[in-house]
Amino acid sequence: MSRTTKAIDYALSQHRKNKVEEEKAVMIPKAISEENNNTKVANISSKRIPYPDVVVNGGKIYQLVSSDKKKVIGNEIKIEDISESIDKNQVTYLLSFSYKGTKKSVEIPREKLGDKRGLIKEITQHGADAYEHNITGIIKHLVNQEEMYNKPITKVHHQVGWDKTADKLVFKHFKGVGIRSRYRGKLDIEPKGSHEAWEDMIMTEVIGHTPLELALTIGFSSALVGMIGRKVDTRTLVVHIYGDSTEGKTTAAMLAVSPWGNPDSSVTGLVNDWNATSNAFFALLRNNSGLPVVFDESSMSDIGNFSNMIYKLASGREKNRMNKEAELEEQSKWETTTISTGEHALTIKANENAGIEMRIQEIGNITWTKDATNSDNIKQSVLKHYGHAGKEFVAGLLEMGEERVLAKYNEHKALCKEAIKNKDKFVTRISKKLAMLTTTAELVNDILGLDLNIEAIIELLVKVEDEKVINRDIGAKAYMKFLEQVEIHDSKFITDYGKPFGEVEVMQRYNEVWGKKEYYSQEEGKGLKEINIFPQKFKDIMQECGFEDYKIILKKWQDKGLLDHEADRLSRRKNITDGRKPVYVIKVREEY
Repeated sequence: MSRTTKAIDYALSQHRKNKVEEEKAVMIPKAISEENNNTKVANISSKRIPYPDVVVNGGKIYQLVSSDKKKVIGNEIKIEDISESIDKNQVTYLLSFSYKGTKKSVEIPREKLGDKRGLIKEITQHGADAYEHNITGIIKHLVNQEEMYNKPITKVHHQVGWDKTADKLVFKHFKGVGIRSRYRGKLDIEPKGSHEAWEDMIMTEVIGHTPLELALTIGFSSALVGMIGRKVDTRTLVVHIYGDSTEGKTTAAMLAVSPWGNPDSSVTGLVNDWNATSNAFFALLRNNSGLPVVFDESSMSDIGNFSNMIYKLASGREKNRMNKEAELEEQSKWETTTISTGEHALTIKANENAGIEMRIQEIGNITWTKDATNSDNIKQSVLKHYGHAGKEFVAGLLEMGEERVLAKYNEHKALCKEAIKNKDKFVTRISKKLAMLTTTAELVNDILGLDLNIEAIIELLVKVEDEKVINRDIGAKAYMKFLEQVEIHDSKFITDYGKPFGEVEVMQRYNEVWGKKEYYSQEEGKGLKEINIFPQKFKDIMQECGFEDYKIILKKWQDKGLLDHEADRLSRRKNITDGRKPVYVIKVREEY
């Protein structure tokens, strides 16, 4: 008699002793599980198994129904791996089975064993032999499989970046830093090539060229944003680099993410394009606390106004959603650096307000690479060697600790605030963002031994910022655009050419009147003096030009003495066509 037959006979005898199959498990002799001529021996263990009457033989799962009879449940399904998600606190099975001679595998959460219909749907679509008539037996078989599983449970994570486990700060990359865990998700962040080859490229192609050193710094900054961002009110960093297509923007973006993962936009790596649905767009950011993500070439997007997108990226969280049970779902968040590229500034296609500009760091019209050869060398290298330096960098940050990193950041914040020449009321907020980058540059040098030129990086960032301050005055921008619109729609304005109000030539015919232009007298010889415009038309012009709150614009003009108004309001009553009506009276500066 074979060992297989003996084992099955013994199992049958035990089954007869247990009238109810859910009663407590019994001891079974040690299983023999070996393959010979495609036949598997009975899958029975010396461990306690809940269902000893459910056995495996010859690639089939059987139900033992009597001493001499067994019933086929279905084709064998094997638990290849059991993993536990440290993010979701969820146990998952990796199942394998054969379908039409081909090995298939599928992951299912363990909780599916309590949901027969859900389990059938989950595994049958992949070819498993599971249906309503046999699903109870399949579940019993899987419970037995789990009981006999004797390999270590695999710890996995689906989220990336910083996290706290048992009050201990850890970093989740392809492999955890500070924790034994492995990434199981869609992002291609498994290290490839070698750190040494990547570093050789950095020393040869990047060091010495400030724009590329800045690009690399921007990429590394995601680790600092995720680590200390919430403590310094900089939970996200949104950087948009723009300029002509020949300036190396995409190369700079690929370089920026290469310490962390695959920079190839053709795979599910860290570089993606703007041509995606909103849901797919934010899926790349959800629960990311330290890995940079690139959205390349904004001209591919069909977004007409980027205001909402900029606000969402900078907010670090999605809007609240309801699930099928009408319950509020947990809000997805991110704390990292988002990099965007395009031929034009995103704020060009956004509402005109300072709040937008405070939420995005735009760096434009910089030649990022030295030349075409430099660009090609960088691309070729980062596509072969990536995902190493980031892990070493966060290991160094963990060794330093949050307090030392924060102290270094505060030093740089003061330094950046001092370095900005054209200071306005936003200088403190701007210096926080710049400090995140300059602190990163210093720590990259300290931890990885690179030779980034910190002074040159600060100088470049401050130069960009000083130019922005000049253009940030929303009142001045609105004033220029208003005068442009008045010029474009000149035919909508009555003109008096310096005559008193009562002597305006009424024979002038206008299809539509928006207001009136008043000129200095011929003796004064100064040209246009002021523009009187009906309030609704003024609101329309401001809205068309992208200014959300026209009252803010009027108050800014009032502060600069550009508004002629009555004491208790921003308007003045004047006779434009047929009687005195409220109008906004905007003075025209002599230089215009």
